Amino acid sequence: MMIDQLMSNRIMSTEEEFILFEEALASLNKKYESDGLEEQTIEKLYLVLDDNCEAFEVMWGLVHFLEHIDRKAFYFVKTIPQINENAPEWMELMLKRRLNHKDVIHDLKQLYLLSPDIVQYHIKSVLNKIQKNNPDRFHEKVKFVLDM
Repeated sequence: MMIDQLMSNRIMSTEEEFILFEEALASLNKKYESDGLEEQTIEKLYLVLDDNCEAFEVMWGLVHFLEHIDRKAFYFVKTIPQINENAPEWMELMLKRRLNHKDVIHDLKQLYLLSPDIVQYHIKSVLNKIQKNNPDRFHEKVKFVLDM
């Protein structure tokens, strides 16, 4: 129910969508704090990300929540091909954040190496784009993740 509410209102082009999105996210946060969330729910949360969202700051709230509940980035990496469909910019941003975190970058490398080919393809494509756009900052980090 809450995931459906997030999906239905993720563009946040009206005040009502904005409020419904925030309410659903707050409810999921409470559920997580009291009972945790099922794996399937966490995966679906990543699919709520959308580059067409008009309330950037609220979508940031979802990003922070996802980083909190998926610290090792397991579900993030698993859903990258699907995230890429509606939210390639958010996916790139989340990969950059993981590259810049000294502990998480090691988890990202492990997950990359263990991922199916289609997931590796998407990760590699985005990481190469990140590196190309800012080689001074990301060359060594991208090389670390992609080198076997």
